[in-house]
Amino acid sequence: MNKEITSVRFIFLILIAMVYCGNLYSDEIHIPVDFPTIQEGINAAAEGDSVIVAPGMWYEHLTVSDKSITLGSWFLTTGDTTYIRQTTLNGSNSGRVIAVDNAETGTSICGFTIRNGRAVAGAAIWINSSTVHIDHTDIVNNTAECGSNQYAQGGGIACYSSNLTISDFTFSNNQALCSTPPVNPEGGAIFARDSDLHLIRGKVFNNYAYLGGGLGLANCNTHIQQVDFVANEAPSPGGGICAFGGGLSVMECIFRENQGEGITSMYEGWLDIQNSLFTGNTRGAISTLDHQVLTILNSTIAANGPYRNLYISVPEARIYNSIIWGDGDTEITFSGPTNDLYLIHSLIRNGASGISGNAAKHIIGPLLSENPLFADTVAYSLSDNSPCIGAGIDTITSYPNLAAPLFDLDMNPRPNPAGSSPDLGARERELGSPVTGVINPEPLNSTISVYQPERGIFRITGAELNSVAVFSVTGELVYFSDNLNTEQAEVNLKAMPGGIYLLSMVLNNHCRVVRKVVVY
Repeated sequence: MNKEITSVRFIFLILIAMVYCGNLYSDEIHIPVDFPTIQEGINAAAEGDSVIVAPGMWYEHLTVSDKSITLGSWFLTTGDTTYIRQTTLNGSNSGRVIAVDNAETGTSICGFTIRNGRAVAGAAIWINSSTVHIDHTDIVNNTAECGSNQYAQGGGIACYSSNLTISDFTFSNNQALCSTPPVNPEGGAIFARDSDLHLIRGKVFNNYAYLGGGLGLANCNTHIQQVDFVANEAPSPGGGICAFGGGLSVMECIFRENQGEGITSMYEGWLDIQNSLFTGNTRGAISTLDHQVLTILNSTIAANGPYRNLYISVPEARIYNSIIWGDGDTEITFSGPTNDLYLIHSLIRNGASGISGNAAKHIIGPLLSENPLFADTVAYSLSDNSPCIGAGIDTITSYPNLAAPLFDLDMNPRPNPAGSSPDLGARERELGSPVTGVINPEPLNSTISVYQPERGIFRITGAELNSVAVFSVTGELVYFSDNLNTEQAEVNLKAMPGGIYLLSMVLNNHCRVVRKVVVY
């Protein structure tokens, strides 16, 4: 992958997000003004019409077949997000809520809460041979449940041979269940087969299935951006996502505390992960098997389960500008005799010795192994003195051809500041290089006060200081004073241009306190 491809994918996903269901067609059918039920409005709608539903609890089982329409709440016409929770499509646990079949030119579903659906597949929404866009919709408490010798797929959505885009969404507490062996329910939130999927800006949490607690995918091309997968569960592969074949691109996503792996991907295909955070997943962060190609760019993989962070059994894996940091001797486990692992400007606990198996290791640039000095264990952002700051590389022209993403997990520009080298991991720091000359780094000390009574003059009070160092955002030392031994000190930066600076203060007890200040 190169930067041009990364940019095109990002722009493409942004365009998808912009094509949201606020674009109304000329003919509108209002429920219950024009028809007492939603299904009657759908039946009366012609190709391209909009069916707009008033707030309320609607107990219906809807079918859209052989035509493409827009189905929306009052959010569609007002943009008021309160109508999403005020307008509920309720399946009463007695059947599927919405079925969309053969809507090839594009059906939109917008601005609803969909709950209590129950079916063998797609309890909330079932999609077949259609193009569908689902926007600003919450899918909650739906169940795909098999009968005798049946399958169970997609507690929330089941999608077959279709093009599906979902934006600004929530999937929570959906499940795919079956007590009849040997059926293995798939996709607690979403199951898709032979489809193209785009998911952008959403949350997938507390969903359950035997395979793929969040998503179960079979031979799909799937692009996911800015989605959090949290506390989903799968007893078998893929607590967050389980993908069988096809391509899976994951960008600016968080996989946290899933019961199982964050992602399991296997069979022919590829897995591409960028700007993503994996932490607290009980069986490990990522497992890839068979004829996959794995690429991990600018991601942070930390403190996952007993199978360590990565389990890889594929011909080729590339880890670039990333941090892999757990609490054991082995961070990456390879299975199979003919693996190639490219380690490019990354940090792995224990370095090359933290990798088990017979992979041929191709190390390009420095391979760091020291503590990454995270500022916290929630966001896993970097502290100001982390060795990961500025340790990445923007572009590599040798094989494999890779480039750092243009943005970080929080959609901040990368690198920051411009002209510096990118950081390792998912989140970019506002420094060109780490703050240096620091002893005993400790969390911020709330007893220290720094204020600016006049431009460029900073007064420091609250504890006895040993020294004060000031760094620019590019890591340049611009001021230093030591042996202060006073509870009040003054730093004069009047001669410095306006901008952001870092004050690194060492106390007499050897604690270090850093404050970010702005010379106005």
